[in-house]
Amino acid sequence: MNGNQKKTGTGSEDVSPLSEAEIQEYIAEIQRGNDSVFGPLLEQYKALVTSLVKQFKEKYGEHSQTESDDLRQEAVIALYQAAKRYRPGCVTFGLYAKVCMKNRMISYIRKHHHNVKPLSDLTEEIADGVNPEENLITHESFEELLEHL
Repeated sequence: MNGNQKKTGTGSEDVSPLSEAEIQEYIAEIQRGNDSVFGPLLEQYKALVTSLVKQFKEKYGEHSQTESDDLRQEAVIALYQAAKRYRPGCVTFGLYAKVCMKNRMISYIRKHHHNVKPLSDLTEEIADGVNPEENLITHESFEELLEHL
């Protein structure tokens, strides 16, 4: 048991939060090829992974337990890749990892649900000045033009 873990009275191990210095140390080890330290890093960000999976399930609907597991796996892979690619500087690792996980999960949703588009995205398009009626008319006009060619 390393210095970050402490025993509870139930016999299970609780992991205390890692300091920023410890996180940076684990990231450096992962970047040097020592993947064995990914476990504590994953434990540190486990709540974030769970939260993101929950957010995506609420936004896009839960289709199956397998899909929830797939989203969780995508988030964990993204966390690992974030650790491999992270360069200290402008943002914290936690923020960088969160963005990486969200992007990977969005890519997963896009790849596996071609027609899924949340209502919030549609309202943003309307707010951005895109008129759905004009889009439809333009699209239909374009199709008519193609038919005549």
